[in-house]
Order: sequence, then C-alpha cells, then structure tokens
Amino acid sequence: MKGLLIFVGIIFLFAGYAAAECSYTGTWSTEWGPMTLSQVGNSVTGTYEYDSGRINGTVSGGVFKGKWSEAPTYTEPDDAGDEEFTISSDCNKFTGRWGYGSSGNMSGEWIGTRIISASNTQDNTLLYVIGVVILLVVVVALFAVKKKKK
Repeated sequence: MKGLLIFVGIIFLFAGYAAAECSYTGTWSTEWGPMTLSQVGNSVTGTYEYDSGRINGTVSGGVFKGKWSEAPTYTEPDDAGDEEFTISSDCNKFTGRWGYGSSGNMSGEWIGTRIISASNTQDNTLLYVIGVVILLVVVVALFAVKKKKK
C-alpha cells in the first residue's frame, strides 16, 4: 500500500512538471494589435487586429513556427508569410520574427506580452501541489510506522 501511495505521489508530481510547458493560449499585446491564440496539443491558431490578421502553426519545445496572413488577399507574397515565436520561461512573453512569403528571410520583429494568463497555469500548480501533499503524507506515515516499531 505504501509503495502504491509513493507511486501515485510521484505521478502527480511529474504530471505537474510535464504539464508546465507553456501554452500560447491567451490574449497577447503586440505591435500589430491584440492577438488571441488558441493552442490544442501542438497546434496553434489565432487572429490579430492589424488587417484582420490570421496566424496558425505548430509548437515544439516552446517554439511556435507557422504562417501569418492578412487582408485583403491573405496570400503570399504581399499579405502572408512565415513566422517564428519563442515563449519566455515564465510563459508571459514571446519574441519572434516574421517575413513575407516563404523565402526563409524573416527580418521583421514580432514581440508579444500576455494580457490574459494561460488557463493551464492553475491546473499545473494544482497537479504539483497534489503530488507534493501525497508525498509528504507518505513520508510522515512511513516515519510514524518506523517509530511505532521501535
């Protein structure tokens, strides 16, 4: 039974750490106006104010690579291109670059600051706290059992 409790505590503890990877979901303040992003798994989609902009792509290791597009045509080379963002370790800022078309020449800068906190932050903290509490209870119980045996 003790072994099972320790195992469950460790699972919750690591679940909190594993889930702690930042999500791009939320509203961001950028030089192109407010941007709203939604991340599901490693897929990100969103919109931003300037020229009714759209953005989509995938995330790997905190780096969001994808495409942006804007009115009126939403097509390359003048109204669409590549982008790449890297989120900060505190999950509240990204720095990135963008370029016209898919030439790989991304010379524009794109910076965002989170306006609305990521919804998963509280969930991650809860998982971590549950894991710590379970481990503490198990450790206290083990010491109590050892003390009784003496």
